This record gives sequence, C-alpha cells and structure tokens, in this order.
Amino acid sequence: MKPDAVLRDFLTLDAVRGSVDLPRVSVATLRAPSRLVHILRVQPGVMSQLKGVLATAGFKVSQLHFETEGGFGDAVVDLNRPLDNARLAAVTGVEGTVRAFAARSPAA
Repeated sequence: MKPDAVLRDFLTLDAVRGSVDLPRVSVATLRAPSRLVHILRVQPGVMSQLKGVLATAGFKVSQLHFETEGGFGDAVVDLNRPLDNARLAAVTGVEGTVRAFAARSPAA
C-alpha cells in the first residue's frame, strides 16, 4: 500500500497497523468534522502545547487517543471543525513534533 493511502486510511478510518516506527493506535472511524494526527517525540510538555494551540484557536475536542512506544507517540484528535493552514502550521510548530496531518470527515 502506498504511504499516502496508509495515511488517508489512518486519518479517516481507524488505525495504524504494521508500522515499525510508530505505536499501534486504534481509534473509531472519523465522525467529527475533522481529525488531527500528531506524530511526536515523547518529551515533557508536547501534549500541553498541542492542547494550548487548539484551545487558543477555539477548537473543541470530541475524541483524543494517545499512544507512545520507543520514544515516539501518536496523538489522534477529533475536532469540532476543520483545521485551517495557519492552525496546522501552529501544531507543526509545537516542539517535539515529527509530523502533523489533518483530514476532513468524508461527510463534511
């Protein structure tokens, strides 16, 4: 499966499977307007900063899943509205971020 297809499935369906670098995380199918996937290095304050960026922009979290393994983590956050480019850039700017992706619900 191509990397883009894996990420699309991860963002909108339910899980990362078979990754050697990331912890296995399983979440429900996306039902909120958008989903943020934040891949991070495990270090103090990353989740606090991420939550701060979202709260400052007025996002409401409907679901949050967080798993860590081997020094890396996946935070999967379902949000009440889509992330715009500025908010995604702010999330990417959180210290410890490896990569961040956002997807809109197929129903949105």
